[in-house]
Amino acid sequence: EAEVVEVVIRPGSRSLLEQDMYGLGFSVGASIDDAISQVDAVVVAVHPSAAVGICERVLAAGKPVMVEKPVGMSLVDAERLARALDQEEVIVEIQKNGISQQVFGVGQ
Repeated sequence: EAEVVEVVIRPGSRSLLEQDMYGLGFSVGASIDDAISQVDAVVVAVHPSAAVGICERVLAAGKPVMVEKPVGMSLVDAERLARALDQEEVIVEIQKNGISQQVFGVGQ
């Protein structure tokens, strides 16, 4: 079972999430690094051009991460994610259309 505790959006966005109009009960932050320090795992749901950089930060913090496919904009991005995973002892789950594949880091 998972609980959403923090959502990070672009600063200044006029998102409905920022206003918490629906009383969903989670905080909205502007810094991915602050959010990473407060959670047990991270789901990355962003444009592929930003996904690898965020995943690298999550992995460096030793947290499991789930990221949607495509994980980047090129093979180079996918290789960057693979190198980051090789350095950490965490799990990365890649998901597309409800189908998941787990990739294990060092020592898993």
